[in-house]
Amino acid sequence: MARKCERTFVARAVETRKNAGFILLVSIAIIICGLYFAREVLIPIALAVLFTFLLAPAVSWLERIRIPRMVATLMCVAVAVALLWGIGYTVYYELKSLGESLPKYEVELREKFHKIGQHGFFWRKMEREAQAITAPTTKPTTNPSTTTSTPQPKWSPENPLPTRVYPEPPKTLELLKNYAGTIFSPLATAALVLVLVCFMLMSREDLRDRLIRLLGSARLNLTTQALDEASTRISSYLGALSIVNFCYGSLTALGLWLIGKFLGGGQAFPNVLVWAILVGFLRFVPYVGIWIGAGFPLLLAFAVFPGYSVFFATLGMFATLEIIVSQAIEPFWYGSSTGMSALAVLVAAVFWTWLWGPIGLLLSTPMTVILVVMGKYIPQLKFIDILLREEAVLSPEFRLYQRLIAMDQEEAADLARDYLNEKRSLITVYDDLLIPALAMAEHDSHHERATEEQFQFVRQSVRDLTEELSEQFREMLGAASADGQPGDAEHPRAATMLESAKSTVVAAASTVAAVASNVAAAVTGTTRAAEAENPSPDQFRRLPHGCAVNVLCLPARDEADEIVAIMLGQVLEVRGYCTFSPSAAMLASEMVEQVEAKKMDLVCVSAMPPAAVAHARYLCKRLHARYPDIGLLVGLWTMKGDLTKAKARIACSQSVRLITTLRQAHDQIEQLAHPLVIRATASRPAGTPEAGVQTAGAAG
Repeated sequence: MARKCERTFVARAVETRKNAGFILLVSIAIIICGLYFAREVLIPIALAVLFTFLLAPAVSWLERIRIPRMVATLMCVAVAVALLWGIGYTVYYELKSLGESLPKYEVELREKFHKIGQHGFFWRKMEREAQAITAPTTKPTTNPSTTTSTPQPKWSPENPLPTRVYPEPPKTLELLKNYAGTIFSPLATAALVLVLVCFMLMSREDLRDRLIRLLGSARLNLTTQALDEASTRISSYLGALSIVNFCYGSLTALGLWLIGKFLGGGQAFPNVLVWAILVGFLRFVPYVGIWIGAGFPLLLAFAVFPGYSVFFATLGMFATLEIIVSQAIEPFWYGSSTGMSALAVLVAAVFWTWLWGPIGLLLSTPMTVILVVMGKYIPQLKFIDILLREEAVLSPEFRLYQRLIAMDQEEAADLARDYLNEKRSLITVYDDLLIPALAMAEHDSHHERATEEQFQFVRQSVRDLTEELSEQFREMLGAASADGQPGDAEHPRAATMLESAKSTVVAAASTVAAVASNVAAAVTGTTRAAEAENPSPDQFRRLPHGCAVNVLCLPARDEADEIVAIMLGQVLEVRGYCTFSPSAAMLASEMVEQVEAKKMDLVCVSAMPPAAVAHARYLCKRLHARYPDIGLLVGLWTMKGDLTKAKARIACSQSVRLITTLRQAHDQIEQLAHPLVIRATASRPAGTPEAGVQTAGAAG
């Protein structure tokens, strides 16, 4: 009965998740339909919100200099309207003047169009040949000189003479009705936007409080964070876009002036500032605005100036500026301000243009920023944040594992090398990338989610990467030592400082660590600030020159445990330890014998949960039974959860140290090695060369 109830509960849970997904899809479809059919109402509101974000910083600045909010709002709105009206009127006047002056350039235009027509003769000939080939063939007549005419149909009631119906001329009221919608609708929308902008600017705090109350006062902190983040992102985007467009317009004015001066044949480019301002403002419309603005200078360059040099120079100037700005500046700047990827910006432009037309293109980025913020804070819309955000959606270890599962070793190696160059720490690369990828492969193989071929490929690739990254890290250490950075290089003064510390042999291990750290700082002469500015690989001290601490890294069960044991050995060898990692195929009794055969001081058992835990417990018991005084560690790599319970499962001894990462293993081994280092340093006779100093266990 209990099993039956459990099964019923699981089935209902699955059914609930399916219903939740279906309800979410239906809700999204209803919202999109609402946005489309209510666009006449929503577009003015969205435009008003956009202009509010754009003018809010100016209004706030005026308020800080003791100008009342209402006056500051009216001033900013009036300046914005005057600026837009002035640009529009100037552009209209310039186009009207250009149309009136076209007869002056009639000869030049005719000559240019004639040359273009001559270059198009080849394509017209190809078109005629294609039409002749695809045209239906007719049988030749017996007498080519005679022509047959198509018989004309005679009049009949079924075939009356062709007639044409002319509509009555429209009346005055009908004309007003037809043109009123075309003329007054945009004016009414503009007036509504202005009114909304004024009210939004004057009551910003009240609108914010109402929106917070509407979205949910129970989650006040979360709602406030979402609103603040959306406001910050949109304001940053509009501010960055304004700065970029201002610089773009300035460069356009300078470029057009230089083109007219050096290529215009003594004739200046007309109205340079007007076209620069127009281009700067139209760039607020993504993708198409720049080419609409550039079309006017290009038309002037083609019509006014003789030849094609000015036209092609103007076209090249706009193309170069757009490539530099759109490919180099905007992705870096806008991506950080909006939090969206470049592909997301393009997809958003297509979607909102389809939904709201040209106004949707203008509003595409701010509206999508709001969607991204909603996806970040609303769990049901998390997929929007995943699809559109700029940050990588996969963590480095998942990206590496995905490439390994896809059997793409080259890209996986590139990811690992780049991560090592970024972190400059071999332990970090192993703990953050390789070991988690190996653990995911073990988990998928255990649950039959990966094929045996994929599983073996991941193991072999991780083994190869371990060797490659170790060599790369040693090269980095050599370069750091050559540059005088405080890496793992050995310093001549270390012996002197350690010799002077001989009288404090009984001090704690932490004291020795502090002395060694002071030695490194004294030799290199670097400060913490300098190290942060130019970090060296893995700021861990080496063992004193001549001291040897032997560490045995035992794999508990299979190849994965062996690979992690090799990683630990590489990390310790860089620090000056002597390590040995036997094969996982070796018997447990043979592994235990290695402690005495190799004169080991410390032992670390490498185990990848969950399969290797039982083997690690067995190996730990045998080691502790035979060598109860040896320093013993058990590494349960990537294990999550209560380590106290895990240690109880090992059930070897309370002295056994349980670790889950290589960094913890390094720290624990360093603590266990300090007494050995102190004993070796204290037993050294005065004047004895450091090279002859060894620990008791390393004598063999």
